[in-house]
Amino acid sequence: MNFSKLNLEFNKMQITIDKYNNQCLQINNKIKSNQKDIIKYEKLIKNSSQIEKILYKSLKEILIQENGFLKTLIEEDISNEKGTV
Repeated sequence: MNFSKLNLEFNKMQITIDKYNNQCLQINNKIKSNQKDIIKYEKLIKNSSQIEKILYKSLKEILIQENGFLKTLIEEDISNEKGTV
């Protein structure tokens, strides 16, 4: 039996898992960053002119939509993992 090929395949699998974990970490960090920005825009909405309020509300809504999308990516991935195990 040739263990060098098996070892090579195992290394490729580890690299793939590391990339996957890094992507999940980046997505989670982006969600946290967006949450901080949403809170910041909520505070700015209270203390700004009418035009600025519209702008900040739009930015806040964009971040909320982005977070929803990112959360669905994570949830789909978790459900796919449970289905394959």
